[in-house]
Amino acid sequence: MARDAAARLDESRLAALEERIEADLALGRHDRLVPELEELVARNPLRERLHGQLMLALYRSGRQAEALDHYRRTRELLVGKLGIEPGPELKELEAAILQ
Repeated sequence: MARDAAARLDESRLAALEERIEADLALGRHDRLVPELEELVARNPLRERLHGQLMLALYRSGRQAEALDHYRRTRELLVGKLGIEPGPELKELEAAILQ
């Protein structure tokens, strides 16, 4: 029972963190977010929203090639570990960065 509660709390904490990062992105704090997002992605490699936020922060920091490379590596991870393609949000973000 305690493990279930801990898992729910951890999920809530990560969701709140993603919302805070979303707000920071909206405020233009892209450069500052990149190191934090890289660490979060390393600790939560299957969390697509964090990958998308990192891609966006990289792109808005003038690092388009790195953002696209991160998409490629994320796709390889998801296909290799789960056998699934990235979700529509990540695919749309990749397409937007390419344009």
